Amino acid sequence: MNILASLSGRYLLKLPNRPAWARITVALFAIFSMNFGCPPHGTAPSVDRTSGKPGEPAPDDEGILKAPPRLAVNADEGPRAIFSRPMQRLAVHFRVHLVTAPLGTFGNQSKLWSIASTPTADAGGALRQRSNGFHAAVGRDSDRPALMEYLDSIDGVKLKMDEVTPDVDKPIVVELGSIGPLSTVFHFDRRGALHGSDLIGAVARLIVKFDIRSSNLKDIWIEVVPEIEEPPLSTKWVRRPDGELIEVPEERKQTFTDMRIGAQIPEGGFLVIGGADRDRLRPVLGTVFFTEHAAEGPQSRGNDRDRIYVISPIVRFAENPISARGSP
Repeated sequence: MNILASLSGRYLLKLPNRPAWARITVALFAIFSMNFGCPPHGTAPSVDRTSGKPGEPAPDDEGILKAPPRLAVNADEGPRAIFSRPMQRLAVHFRVHLVTAPLGTFGNQSKLWSIASTPTADAGGALRQRSNGFHAAVGRDSDRPALMEYLDSIDGVKLKMDEVTPDVDKPIVVELGSIGPLSTVFHFDRRGALHGSDLIGAVARLIVKFDIRSSNLKDIWIEVVPEIEEPPLSTKWVRRPDGELIEVPEERKQTFTDMRIGAQIPEGGFLVIGGADRDRLRPVLGTVFFTEHAAEGPQSRGNDRDRIYVISPIVRFAENPISARGSP
């Protein structure tokens, strides 16, 4: 340590614009304070660099630099231990359940929405989602038995599950498969304007991102954005970082950020996303996400099925194994 720098930083004073005699007086006062606060030259007490007790000779002259006071890191050493707990790394794991049932099972009046009854964060966004055929709600860990009892009571229910431990910097892509050779859908944007699209050979997916925004590290913030992508019809030229021009397929992707679903999921909880009743009356966006067609195209409507997605974030210590669970 630079002792001169330490003394300079401690005792140098910034004097305002005062007469010369005032500046000299303050400087002399600082010098006398330093002299009176230090022992006379040659009479400094010896200190044991290990125990810190005055009056005991030091074992050698290297104790100050080579043996600084030791910081207790063991809980057995008493109240001085400030790093007594080892650092533990948390990992976020996701389980996504796809549940299908006969058409009309998961409408707005379904018992499902009284089990998972906590609304999502944005009330205005929830109204826009309903207009576009989306319905989302949050359930707690204590709601899982009631959810399973309800699903078991449905005739013809089918269940599939997938799981992943994602990278925190990359979104989770939930591929929902093809929506048919040709589909016409409409959706309302944030301003209420109506848009229509003819989709040819498109696939649907959900883009899921997560974050920890709560003081409880096991509460997870989830954002889900629907996305539709069609096969490329043409190519375009792009310039690589090295300056070379290459020809690549042109993306035909629509990411519906106006339909973003955001929710705080409590520890052990889950997010349910399904279709609202309005998609039965018109081909709104939710139709392609929450209706499973038994055959190609919507002609065989009598055999169509409802879809819901149950997204469960699981926070665990990285060294602990993931518990096996096949049910939502």
